[in-house]
Amino acid sequence: MLAEAKRRAFAENDIFLNTNVVDNMPVSLLEACASGLVPVATAVGGIPALITDGHDGVLVESGDDEAMAQAVCDLLSNPGRYSETSAAARALAEKSSWPQVRERWEEEISLLLPGVASP
Repeated sequence: MLAEAKRRAFAENDIFLNTNVVDNMPVSLLEACASGLVPVATAVGGIPALITDGHDGVLVESGDDEAMAQAVCDLLSNPGRYSETSAAARALAEKSSWPQVRERWEEEISLLLPGVASP
């Protein structure tokens, strides 16, 4: 039931706000991106390593409520920018899917350990 409620919430919205003060690599952010939501997130923890500000989301400083609100207003008032950012967010989620990550890991391992067969 929770998964269905999450899918419904993602389908009913356009933007995903991540207001965390501390976070490493939030799976919820990738789930939102996969659903086409544009993330507006605080630039804390591992989030800046995941989201490229202005490309596949918007990053704001933690605690800057005005900047977060302005980012949402900017996205909603510019449909072209919103669409581009949404498409880039979906591409980020695809690139972060397990099959894609596994392939990159296997490539890196084969470079570091030539001759090691992949499973």
